[in-house]
Amino acid sequence: MAEQKNGQMLIGAVQDQGGRPNMEDHIAARPLQTAQGLSLLVAMVADGIGGNNCGEVASQLAIQTVFSEMEKAAVENPEQIPQLLAYALKQANEAVFRAAKADKTKEGMGTTATLAAVHDNRLYLANVGDSRAYLLRDGRAQQITVDHTWAREMVRLGHLSREDAAAHPKGEALVRSIGYSERLEVDLGIYPAGDEDERQARARQGFPLQANDRLLLCSDGLIKERHKTTGHYVELDEIVQIMTHNHAEKAAEALVKKAVSRQADDNVSAIVLEMPGSQVAAARSAGGRGGFTAADCHRGGRICLFVWTHNNDRGDGRTCYRSTGCHCAHSNGRAGNGGL
Repeated sequence: MAEQKNGQMLIGAVQDQGGRPNMEDHIAARPLQTAQGLSLLVAMVADGIGGNNCGEVASQLAIQTVFSEMEKAAVENPEQIPQLLAYALKQANEAVFRAAKADKTKEGMGTTATLAAVHDNRLYLANVGDSRAYLLRDGRAQQITVDHTWAREMVRLGHLSREDAAAHPKGEALVRSIGYSERLEVDLGIYPAGDEDERQARARQGFPLQANDRLLLCSDGLIKERHKTTGHYVELDEIVQIMTHNHAEKAAEALVKKAVSRQADDNVSAIVLEMPGSQVAAARSAGGRGGFTAADCHRGGRICLFVWTHNNDRGDGRTCYRSTGCHCAHSNGRAGNGGL
């Protein structure tokens, strides 16, 4: 697509504790710059695993480590972004694994991680676990990550049919997660055609995004099957409707509220990215916003809008992100502060 020189990207980030006794999800979305000046817009969802608040510790530590490692990285070439994402997640894995070994009360803690970076209207993606990324384009939503569950692995290896794997008691167990072992296999695939070979999917890094594209990163609490009735907490067609007819922050809020209204039994987290050139984004940005530059969200009921202007006019080929405002509120309508 044609280069968007002065577009705006809207980011909505919302969480709710749902049916869990504590919040084990953490989410973050903000621009960052590597040590060599490569500018990225980065978003991450981490769904913690482990009792006694250990999941919360793991997911928070993972996000902190990922953003810190990316900012310290000596990376300046966009072709290195996939390796940077994998490296940051592996460093997070080491940090969580080490923390669990150092404290017996945290033994077994871990987290999923869905990590997205946008540079020059191109998407880079890394994933571990069963949090998800979706692409909304032309009125259709497609999951572009795959779930790293026991059921999918058995199907992939040809050991079980999809039906038998889904019905198996171990079906939803994770086969990849941060903190599970010293070694981490990061999925660097982008899967717009569905569940396909991971090596082929890796070739799609730097996936070109278009005007009106929207991205959704979410924890499984948003989309998993409902236990007391048929269907999912939020259905795919509902994701399409909500994201098509709402701005980023309203879309994220509506998605989470939909799941919670159906008695979601888990924490529910959603980040919506609305691409430059979107008609909806243009209508919202006309109102003008100013204020905070906060970007990390990790408490239930918080709604955040981030607007980042990017341009390619530095003359050195790099993309700059400049915050044009952050507007945060609690779900009860009260204004929140920017220091999350």
